[in-house]
This record gives sequence, structure tokens and C-alpha cells, in this order.
Amino acid sequence: MGCLHPHVLLIFLLVIPLRLICSCEVKNATSHCFIEGEKEDISQGNTETLKFDERNHEALSKIRGKERLFEQQLEDFIRRILEHGIPEYGIPQLDPFVYTGNISIGEIDLSGMMTVENVELGDFEITGLSSFIRNALSLQLANLEIVFNLTFPLQVKANYIDFSVILGDTIPFYGGGTANLNIDLRLEGLIAIGSTEDEIIYIETLLADIFFDSLKVEISSLMGYTGGKTNDVFNRLIEEITPELIYLMKPMVIDGILESILEVVNGFLLPLGLTWTDIVGCLLGIGECPIPLP
Repeated sequence: MGCLHPHVLLIFLLVIPLRLICSCEVKNATSHCFIEGEKEDISQGNTETLKFDERNHEALSKIRGKERLFEQQLEDFIRRILEHGIPEYGIPQLDPFVYTGNISIGEIDLSGMMTVENVELGDFEITGLSSFIRNALSLQLANLEIVFNLTFPLQVKANYIDFSVILGDTIPFYGGGTANLNIDLRLEGLIAIGSTEDEIIYIETLLADIFFDSLKVEISSLMGYTGGKTNDVFNRLIEEITPELIYLMKPMVIDGILESILEVVNGFLLPLGLTWTDIVGCLLGIGECPIPLP
């Protein structure tokens, strides 16, 4: 599967969550997906222990016992990137994220559950990424892992949407027009940091899971009804069945999604030649930061 742009991955998550909501472990740019309920202990995996020179030891000594400060700096750093991007490295502003154009998804057969005949979405805006709520964000210095649990209160406005599905292989369901969605999207997982022989850091292991904690849907036309009580009933139906579909779809993993995310991130990180000392310096103001912070 080719490398997907992070924007497109986010769009897929919002447009058709049953297409790709999954729990996957990705190691060394390959994916190993597992069904929810099966546990894997990545602490016993192949994450290479970073080799620290004197500068690394000095940097670490300044943050040991100050993980909370590091976590706050990390949170602020993420928010600034989402709000402003890093133009020097081609990272654009992501909040708000405006997309002008159409995204089309072809037929997807989920045997016994539903058949997605087509989904089209165009000319839309996503806001709320930088307003995420930090449920948990911790740095584990012993094994250089970041554990995160973040809730993103997202608002999606689309000037064009069109979709057609067959529920239970027998019942047609379709809609179109404009759409407004309010979503509490929760992202939780773990990032383990590895290093090359030259001490250049990269993301070696990525664990991630996604949940739709709440969903409010307003699609202007459903089953031929525009506005009114019937249309409202169909919108409420979508709100009710989507979380259950997400739960059912988690074991049905689409290979390559997290692999593509990891490829994009490491494709950005490795050419920068950053060491752990550089990261600590950027976040805590120790020495010179090689990254132009927003």
C-alpha cells in the first residue's frame, strides 16, 4: 500500500471510520495488527536502547524528576504545530484544516454487515485539533516511551457529501447534500523511540487505538428527505449505529494504515538527524534547538 498523506488519513477517519479504525502495532515500518483483547508487551520487543554520550547524560539529568514539565512542554509543542505548522519543513497549519476538492471511496464489501457502494466528500473544513483534551500524556524515561490519551473535540463542515450503502446486504441507505458533524475523537496509544548507530532518533514502535466517544450528525438529505422530522430520525440513526460499527470493525484491520503513518513520520524525522539531546533541548531550552519552533 502506498504512503498516505496524514491529511488524507484523518479525512478517512472522519468520513468512513469503519474503513480503517483499528488497533495495530507497527515495528520497523512493518505492521502487525491484532484483534482487540489480545495483548502484546512491546517492552520485550526489539526497541534499541539509546546510547548516551556525555551531552545526553547531562540533558537527561536535567529532566529526571521533572517529567511533568517535559509533558507540559510536549503538549504545548503539539498544540503549536497544529495551530501554526512548521513552514520551514513544509508542515502546514492543521487547525483549521481546509480541503477544497473531492475525496472518493469505492466499493467496500463487509460481508454480512454492509456494503459501501460509494462515498464522496468535498469542500470541507475540520476545526478543533489544537483544542485537544489531555487525558494522559506521560514520558517513561526508563525505556523512552511516550504514552498518550487525547480527546479531540472536532467540528466538520462539508459543502458536499454523497454516499450509498447496503445494510445487512439487503437494506439500501443513502444520503447527500451538506453535512455538519461534531465528534469527540479519542486517540490513545504508545510511542517508543529508537535510534540508529549514529544515535539519530526515529519512531520504532507505534501502538494506537481510536474511539468515537460522541457523535452528532446533521446531513441535509437522507433517504430522499430534506429537513423535517423524518430526516432528523435518520440522522439520529447514524449517530446510534456508527459507534457500534466502529467496535465491530476493529478486528477487521486495513493493513498499511499505521505503517503509512509511521513511514511519513520517520521520513520526516530521519533526514533531520536529530538526537535525543536535541529533542530535550528543544522542549526545555537546553542548548540550541535545531528545529524552528512555531
